[in-house]
Amino acid sequence: MAFSSYWQCYQNTGITPASNKRFQLLNWNIHKGKDPNWQEDLKKFTEKKDFVLLQEATSGQQISNLLPQFESSLHIFAFQYQEQKSGILNLSRLDADRYCLNGSQEPLLRLPKLMSAMRFPFENGKSLLMINVHLINFDWTNHSYQKQLDGLKELIQQHQGAIVLAGDFNTWNEKRKKKLFELTNKLQLTEVRITPDTRTTAFGYPIDYIFTRDIIVHSASSYAVKSSDHNPLELDFSLK
Repeated sequence: MAFSSYWQCYQNTGITPASNKRFQLLNWNIHKGKDPNWQEDLKKFTEKKDFVLLQEATSGQQISNLLPQFESSLHIFAFQYQEQKSGILNLSRLDADRYCLNGSQEPLLRLPKLMSAMRFPFENGKSLLMINVHLINFDWTNHSYQKQLDGLKELIQQHQGAIVLAGDFNTWNEKRKKKLFELTNKLQLTEVRITPDTRTTAFGYPIDYIFTRDIIVHSASSYAVKSSDHNPLELDFSLK
């Protein structure tokens, strides 16, 4: 177990490294399952996926039971309301050798927003750091938002190798978008171009992103759905 000013991490020993191939990823804020047909769409979009990153996933949805094909999972809950815990969920067909979590409070609502990471070792000695984020929404000064970005910076700077960073970044104005891209550029992360791009927007700004480093992107797409207030993103990739 290792601690820092931002992250709490746990090691998982005895892991068999994976072989490199083409991988499929789904990133989706599922709106706590409030919208009709979310189960059907989730099953459809995850059918051939190797990694799934969800935001606003609740305990009552029992997603791990709904998707039993994933061997590794990391579910972090931010808060509980009416006996339902809500947070972010990482699912993987690969075994992770490290799990990390981070939480920051919304300044106005005092509800935590979360980040989590899983590291996957490969036979060739390389590793993949998969990061799932749900960044702070209501912060007019952007002080708490910047603090979360600083936490991301700390985690990523410690990792030498491939990275996929995805989630709901709540980049609903130019200042937030600028802060995010200043960070990703500094860390040599590349924005994945989505085609077709039907990502959910707020005030004209996309709020869901995928960034990568040392990754070959074969394709990336998004789909317009009515089963959430966010549209899901898919990524087809392999390690360099």
